[in-house]
This record gives sequence, structure tokens and C-alpha cells, in this order.
Amino acid sequence: MKVTPDAGPEAVGAPKAIECTLVTSIDALTKTCGVDAAGHLTKKMAKALYAGTFTRLTFPADPTEALTHLADALKRLTSQQAIICAPPRAGRDEWNIALHTGQSPSKGNIARTQENFPVVEGPALFGMDFDTAEFPSDLLARIGEAGSLSGALASVFKGFAGAAMLGRNSASAGVAFRDQSPKQSGQHRYFIVKDGTDIEDFAQRLADRLMLAGFLWGKITATGAVLARTLFDVHASADVSRLFFEADPIIADDRLVSVPRRSNIVSGGMLDTRLLPPLTEEERQRLAVMIRDLKARLAPRAEAIREAYENERIAELIARGRDPESARRSVRGALERHDLPIDWEIYFDDDTSATVGEILENPSAFDRKTCADPLEPDYNGGRGLAMVLSSHRTYEIKSFAHGGIKYTLAAAHQHFDDYPEDPDEQVRDAPAASSAQEGFHGLKVVTGLVDAAALPVREWLIAPRLPVGDVAQCVGEPGISKSTFALRDALVVATGREDILRGRNAAGAPIGHERLHSTGAVIVYNAEDRLSEMERRLAAAQRHYGVAAAEMKHPIILWSGVDQATLKVVHRIDNRSPLKRASGADMLMAAIRHYRAALVVLDPQISLAAGSVENSNDDQDALLQELARMASDLRCAITVIHHTSKQNRQAAGDMGAGRGGFAAVGKVRSAYTLVNVTGDAEDEKAWGVSRDDGLIRLDYSKISHDRKPQTPQVFRRTSAQVGNGTGIGDGGTAILFDDDPRAALRQQGDHAPVLEMVDLRQLADREKSKQAGSGEALFIARAADTIMADQSQVSLRDVSGAIGEKLRSEGLSRASSRQEIDGKIILALSGEGVAVSHAGQDVRIMARKLKDGLKAPWMILREALTLEGGK
Repeated sequence: MKVTPDAGPEAVGAPKAIECTLVTSIDALTKTCGVDAAGHLTKKMAKALYAGTFTRLTFPADPTEALTHLADALKRLTSQQAIICAPPRAGRDEWNIALHTGQSPSKGNIARTQENFPVVEGPALFGMDFDTAEFPSDLLARIGEAGSLSGALASVFKGFAGAAMLGRNSASAGVAFRDQSPKQSGQHRYFIVKDGTDIEDFAQRLADRLMLAGFLWGKITATGAVLARTLFDVHASADVSRLFFEADPIIADDRLVSVPRRSNIVSGGMLDTRLLPPLTEEERQRLAVMIRDLKARLAPRAEAIREAYENERIAELIARGRDPESARRSVRGALERHDLPIDWEIYFDDDTSATVGEILENPSAFDRKTCADPLEPDYNGGRGLAMVLSSHRTYEIKSFAHGGIKYTLAAAHQHFDDYPEDPDEQVRDAPAASSAQEGFHGLKVVTGLVDAAALPVREWLIAPRLPVGDVAQCVGEPGISKSTFALRDALVVATGREDILRGRNAAGAPIGHERLHSTGAVIVYNAEDRLSEMERRLAAAQRHYGVAAAEMKHPIILWSGVDQATLKVVHRIDNRSPLKRASGADMLMAAIRHYRAALVVLDPQISLAAGSVENSNDDQDALLQELARMASDLRCAITVIHHTSKQNRQAAGDMGAGRGGFAAVGKVRSAYTLVNVTGDAEDEKAWGVSRDDGLIRLDYSKISHDRKPQTPQVFRRTSAQVGNGTGIGDGGTAILFDDDPRAALRQQGDHAPVLEMVDLRQLADREKSKQAGSGEALFIARAADTIMADQSQVSLRDVSGAIGEKLRSEGLSRASSRQEIDGKIILALSGEGVAVSHAGQDVRIMARKLKDGLKAPWMILREALTLEGGK
């Protein structure tokens, strides 16, 4: 549905048309109304918006005509549709709805954010939300003195008197019990304002004027807080990107009926909001006194409600194992400071829940997940009211309840410490002004042939993966050993040990084709691990690779973003501004200069920007451009660790495997992927391996400065001792400390992951040798023949386990599941089977189904071979 003006093409200087958005979801958007066991009306909120379309609606420029067209659009809305007063971003008239984490404007997918539904410069649609059902009797009396709700608005701002208006009862007022009138009386009012950029500020100025004029009342929340309120919902009305649910509610009980809601249109002109002045200082002081007196009058009632709420929540925490005093402190911290403790339960819109501690353990999994208000989970139906924001610290939940509340997630557990304000206290030798600011940089005019002989050869740290002066990107799914691989690179560069880089086969020859060109200090920044964990991993790697103290020619600087504030290279100052260079960029440059770092590892990419949109190409370009300048100016190699998207976890060597905007990989000069080896990829079939072998592969997805290798490098993930045990190693601890696992760990010490390079040629040769001569199939056939004894047929289920044991004992397979073993046996013995000798007679061992049907069991058969001619 699209509404357009009746006039022809817009002439120069013609009035600007009015635009808004029609939202069409794949699920219902309106409330579902029912009746509970006590006979009371219930309202269930719809699911959060996640899929569907945003369609631009265009109305005539005349305010009355525009609102008439809007009324027609509202009348035709279905239960899956709603309205947003702001139009969608420019570029398309229809966009696909996406979650924030999956949006891609270049592909036509956007989320409902203020960035995608910005305020309109010029004439715009303004919606006001009036929840009149909550009005107390003294406020209703005050409205009566003004004559009406319209009279009350006009009494503080005369602009309302001559403005065109569309009024309509809210969806909740459109349902009632049979033979009764609706008990809900909320309404929405729409105006055409002269300047959309003033809507947010106007809503607050209008609220201040109304409260000062006596249209002030106090709302006591379920937690016992007293909130100053006026005639309309200020927060909902100020947000031009909010949803207005105008479709009829869904009736889920025969005792209820739908009540028609008529649109009332008042003719008039535009509402010039800028004519309403803000309060003077004297008026602000008067209003503050009025609000203070209001809260004092309601304090006794509010205190009783708060005490009941506190006792209920304290009891919940005590039931979780808290001592009473600790539980009381946590509940009061949540109420007074909006600081939620780690065992506070959060209820999500998908009917799941998690504690704050569980969110902090895996913040990326919960980022942008919608939920109920943390303190009042039943508020407004408990759905679509709040959102977890955990892409960068400080992690918080933003709730739209009661005009907007921000809750911090267990601040004391987020290890959030500010850096010193004095740059000299951060790192010595603060960076000088960027040469890029001193004039033209990176510019040369070429008027003839380039003198190739005069050009220096390229500088490499590790060829062809890590060029000096450029940025490389390592992409892999969580848990694939990206951080372990980065520490391996750090050891190679710091020690100059090329054998760690290339590995050695059984003959002592190098396996890998990469080459180490230069060495130096290494900075490893990790925003996800504590410093002690980084040290454990490095100690295990040094121990595993046999690094001696004298071989540490250059330092490795471990930098944890968990033990101190997260490093931010770029940040967004407000929602409307682009990403800009942050103070963290200066700090990082100072550290590189101070330690003369040759390699810098930044892990992960998403942690380096504050307020960025991961799917925004502009945002990713801004971050990687800043790092590219840094690498070039300081002549170091920078590696950025990045996560894959869910669908690209196995996209080996794919430049588009990384999550978010594609501009990131476009900016880097080298990119590579780390994925699990499963044995299913075409080239992996020749290696004779499976996922159980614990292998990962490195594939080059982009090499800008050299030929891109076509052969992957393969590593085996294994575990090495850190060396922090106090006594016996792996062998005896299980026996000596069987009843005390903590003592066993202290004796044995920790383990940490390390990587060993695997010789692909050796894997392929081993697989060929298995298939040649007797081969795996012959081995399986002989094993089956032995196990069958004198039986001519047995069930596959009866022999599978024993055959699997024999395969593993001979090193022919590491498969442990019955499904994998069964598959090997069926593959080896299906078709014509395999000939073996049994009791001096040639027989054939075969795998067959003796009955039809998918569920028919596989059988192993032994049949005598019949010689040609019947002999």
C-alpha cells in the first residue's frame, strides 16, 4: 500500500509532501486480548519486530489532506501492520525488515533504529500518545476546567487551536466485553509540524508547560518509584521511530467484541512547534518545587509498594543462595542506581531467560536481544520493551518503560576502569602530530615511466601473509583458535624461530611455505581474555615449542581489555554523527612507538569501535582506514582478529566470510580464514581425516602484494602444560588425588591450547597407502570374517563395535561413534563385497539389506565364491 499525492510532478518551490512509514510484519503486531480465570481483560503484546517490510507512504503537503489520507491508511491496517511517523532512510521506497545484527542497507535490509528513521527536516508527521485511562480524578477535574483535552493543550500553546489534527482512540479502546462499553480510553493524536527536527525538544517543552500549568500527576510504579507525568507520554511521542499500533486488536475470547474506532479530523494548518518557548529559569524552579511536593504527598503509598517489591525480590535472591544482607544490598542497588546484580533474571521476548551473569559471560550472544523491563517484567505486557546492549562496555539494558531507563549489568563485574586523563601517564613518548595533517601525504605525480630499478622491494614480516605497513585480517568462528594462532605468530616474530612458523616433518624438513623476513617486539591486545589467561597461553606455547629464555630476543606485550577499559580506536559521539578517531588510537600509537613493535594483534575487531554498526560499510571503512594509516605511519604489521557470520563458519578462503560490512576486507591488504577440517570438503577427502581429528586449516582469501597460495596450511589443535603445577605431572595426579580434584590441579597445573603444523603430503600418502594393496576395505572384510566365526550372516549392529576397535587399534581410523563406523563398513562391503579366504575356501564378505524399507537393518553376509564354468 502506497499513498501518493494527486498532483503531478513536484514543481520547484512547491510545498514538501508528507512522508511516513507503513510497517508490515510477518507476525501479528497488535495486542491479543483475552479473559483470565478471574474474568478480567488481559492484553498480550506481540513479538518483537524482526521480519517483513518498511514501505514509504507519501501524502499531500496540505496538513488537512495529509491527515485525511493518513486516516484512510489507518482504517485499512491489518493486525500485522503499524505506522512509524518518520519515513525510512533515503534510497528505497520499500525496505526489508532486519534485526540490528543482520541489517545490510546495500542489500535493502534495515532495522528499526533512529539512524534508519531519522527526523525530517521540514514538514513532518508528529504523533502524540495519551494514556487517559491512568489519569487520576484531580487531573480529570483540571482538564474539565479547561473544557477538554484539546482545550488543555491550547491553554499552554495556542498553536494547537489552529492546527490540523487527526484523533483516534488507541487499539486498547477498541475491545470490550459483550453488552458493555470499552473501559480503556487511550488515544493517539497526529499533527503535521512545520519542522520535524524540533519534535523531540518540543515534546519536552510542551510537557514542562503543561505540568507548570497544573496538568501534573504522579505515577507510582510497581517498584515504588514516583514519576512526574502529564497529559501525554513524552518519551513515546518524542521518538519519531516508534511504532504506532493502530490496527484492531486480536480477539481471543468469545466474551469480547471489537468496538469500531472512528478517526476524527479537525481542519487546520501546520503546527509551528518552534513558537513554544522553553521554561525560564524562574519557571523551572517553580516546576521543581511542584514535583517535589507531589512526590512528598505520594511518598507513604510509594514506600509501602517499594517495601513489598523489595521483600519479594530479596526472597528470590535468597532462594538462589544469597545471604539476606547481600540480597538486600543488591536489590537496593538495582532500585536506586539501576545496577543489576549478576544473579538478576532477565526475561526475553522469545520466552527464554538468563541471569545478568550469563549475559556477561557471553555478551555477543545477547547483544540487541529484546526483553521485558528488568525491574517490572510484567509492565506493558512484558514484551518488546527493553533491549540488551552488550557490543561494547559498559554493558547495559535500555528500557522504554516509564519514559526510558538505562540499567547497568553488574558494573563491579565488568572490570571497567578509566585510563588516566594525562596522556603522559598512559605511555611515555606520546605520539607526534600525524604526518597526514602536515600537508599532502601519499601523493606523487607520475609524468613518464616509473623507474622500477629505484623502487625498494616490499617489506614483509611473514610472507605472504603479513606485509609491513599494512593491515591483515584473520577470520574464524568463535573457538576456532584464532587467539592461539595469534600467539604463535607473536612467538615467531619475537624469537625469530622460523621452525615454529614452518613446522618440521619426520625427516626434519620444513612443512609450511611461509617465510619469516624480520623480527621485533609484538603487542597482543585481547578484549576478551584476562591478563592471567593470556599469560597461561603464552607460557604453554613457549613450553610446547621449546623456547629458551635467551631466545626471547624481543618482548611480547600482553594487553588485556578485560582487566582495564576496552581499547577504542574510533567512536561515535552521537547517533547522527559518523565514527571519529578516539583517544584509544593515540594510546595505541604511543604504545607501538614506545615498544617499537613490529607486529600488533588486535582481538577482536568488533571491540575496537564504540557505537559502530557492524553491518555498516561506512563504519567498517572508518575503523580499518584508521588502522591502515597507523600501520603505514609506524611501519608495522597489524593483524585484526574477526568473527565469521553463522552461515560462513566453513567458508574456507572466502573474502566474504567475516561478519558485518564487506568494506572491512576491502580495506585490508591480506586476509585469511581459519575453519575446522571435517573431511567433507573436496580437497579434504584425499587426506583421510574427519572432524574428530581436531584439525583446522588456514586458507588465504586475499593477498594483495604477492601470489595467493592455493594450498592451505593445516594445524592440529592440542593441549600443552602451562608449567604452573607444584608437583606431579599428568601421570599420577588422578590416582593420588582422586578425592580432591583441586589438589590434583595444583599439583598438575593448567593446560592451554597450542597448534602443531601438519604435513598434508604425509596425510595424503597415508590415505593412499590405506586404499592400496590390502586396503581398508580388505581389513574390514577380514575383521568381519573373523568375528562372524562359522555364521553365514550377522547383523551389522552385532559386529560394528568390534570392527571399530580393530580399525582404531591399527591406526586406520579415529572414528568413535557407531554411525561413523557403520558408514565405513557399509562403504567397504557394499556392492560386490570383498573376497577373503575362510577355512581354506574363497568367500565374499558383503553388506546387504535383506528387506525393503529405510528402517530395514544392514546385515553382513558371507557367500562362497563360484568359479567360472561351475567348477
